[in-house]
Amino acid sequence: MKIKKGRTHKHRSQAIALVKKEVKAHGLMIFVGGLLVLIGSLMLLPRPFAMGYVIDVVFPDKNIRMLFIAVGVLGVVHLLKALQIYTVGVLFYKINNKIIIDIRRVLFEKLARVKLNEFKKYSTGYLMSRLKDDPHRLSVLFGEKIIEMIKQVLTFIVGVSAMIYIEWRLALLSLMIIPLFVFTTHYFGKKIKKQSAVAYEKSALTTKSLQENINLVELCRAFNRTFHNVRRYMKSVTITYRDLVKLNKIEMMNASFMSFIGTISPLILLGYGGYQIIIGNLTIGSFVTFMSLMNFVFGPASSFIGFNSEIQKLRVALTRIDEILALPEAPESLLSFNKRVDEIEFKDICFEYEKGKPILKGINIKGKKGQKIGIVGPSGAGKSTLINIIMGLYEFKGSVYINNELVDQNNMSILREKTALVEQEPFLFNDTIYKNVAFGNRYAGREEV
Repeated sequence: MKIKKGRTHKHRSQAIALVKKEVKAHGLMIFVGGLLVLIGSLMLLPRPFAMGYVIDVVFPDKNIRMLFIAVGVLGVVHLLKALQIYTVGVLFYKINNKIIIDIRRVLFEKLARVKLNEFKKYSTGYLMSRLKDDPHRLSVLFGEKIIEMIKQVLTFIVGVSAMIYIEWRLALLSLMIIPLFVFTTHYFGKKIKKQSAVAYEKSALTTKSLQENINLVELCRAFNRTFHNVRRYMKSVTITYRDLVKLNKIEMMNASFMSFIGTISPLILLGYGGYQIIIGNLTIGSFVTFMSLMNFVFGPASSFIGFNSEIQKLRVALTRIDEILALPEAPESLLSFNKRVDEIEFKDICFEYEKGKPILKGINIKGKKGQKIGIVGPSGAGKSTLINIIMGLYEFKGSVYINNELVDQNNMSILREKTALVEQEPFLFNDTIYKNVAFGNRYAGREEV
């Protein structure tokens, strides 16, 4: 079963609020990283201007000294650029992973508080996928891709400004196709977002299938159904594969259209720029510089294709995180019951997993201190469910009294303070025997254990 959509506006904003909180917490590191990205973009400028200067001034004057100075300056700039790439990459890698870890922690804490009635609707594998994959898809905001996005935006601005400075008419011609870029990006963006939502949900269901089939390996072997188990899993994988291929086709179609559009402007500029050189309105050096700066404009414009795909996937991931944050939580009491418990009574207990299908109806139990009570019934009669209700794990209809005092259902966690539980199928955490034994009482000393 998948997590339902259609939550309130309040819940739809929780993921964005969570991201804002994380950005604020790492604000200084993000600011420093952004500053380094800006510096890196400015480091790209010397090369095209140096080429124009060498062609228009150094070569005609045969100035060897200035030629070597220009080469030396460019060498130093490229060395600094290499250091900048390393520093920015390491910095944003740390930011990205810290934020994703924090978001996973928030989601896990949320799942730990979700009402068990709701929690039981979803398989372990499905929730594992949602917890692991959806936060990872937010890395476009904090990792290498956001570095590249910021760099390309700054490069675009710097490139357009430099082109206008050199020859404003050529600059206007080069920017004429930008609206076509925007329209294409918007058109394919909607398709990418829609298909991403389908593919991500199928991916989560595949993880669910994997978890279920791993758990069933022993059973399937006992019934000689191993092949059936493998076939069942591969059917789920194949469905997911088809949806991912469909998503990839949309992205590649978007890239193909953008690539074709990107070839139009350089051809126009080549013709018009060549004409301006022939009639003497533009030097060859300026034209070479201008054409080099074209990469500052159409390189980023082409990169925006990939960024648009990532942004649409990001929006889907935020929606999916919102769906988890919107799950109803079980009430947890901050009160404690310090009195001695002499009697516990459950009156007219009714419970149902699905509306209109009661599991327990009109159950009455009274237990006094020192009394032993056996709950007997056929398999599926609701014995385990009743124990879970006694432990205060599920919401139910009815009343609970401790020492003849009515207990509010919001305070049912105080029952767990006074109750010990032995599971039918013991489970051991991947920890020491000592910590496993002491799990039910965190205040227990070594002698008690």
